Amino acid sequence: MYGEEKLNNHYILRYTLTKEFFETFHSLKYHGIELTLPIVRQFHIYIKRFVNANRSNQQYVKRLQKKHKLYTMKDAQRALARIPRRVKNLSNQTQRKTILLPGRFVSFALKQFPSANIVFLVSTKEDEKSFTKCSNPIKYESV
Repeated sequence: MYGEEKLNNHYILRYTLTKEFFETFHSLKYHGIELTLPIVRQFHIYIKRFVNANRSNQQYVKRLQKKHKLYTMKDAQRALARIPRRVKNLSNQTQRKTILLPGRFVSFALKQFPSANIVFLVSTKEDEKSFTKCSNPIKYESV
């Protein structure tokens, strides 16, 4: 599929079903985020058998393709694109003085930014291990 412009049956089914999934559940939101977006991968896993079983059903594929007007990758990308509404532009706020870094950069951050306010994002075991390996004592809060 890489580099191809025209959609094959597999992608026609997958993207039209994804489009229907987005359209059906678009109103389900949590803190302004469409809940369909974080679970789209699980949705693709869920529909995999159905898509594989119906790839050769030309009549069904053509009906979905015509209904959703998905003929090329460009059409699919346009239909499935979700651009979130910007709540507030913080890019030019001069009073913002905190740096956000992954936890594995703790040693680097302490050397390069000794007096800066830094928030470390700890999301993996490697991030956690970085804090135990660090020679400087660190004041931290778990959120």
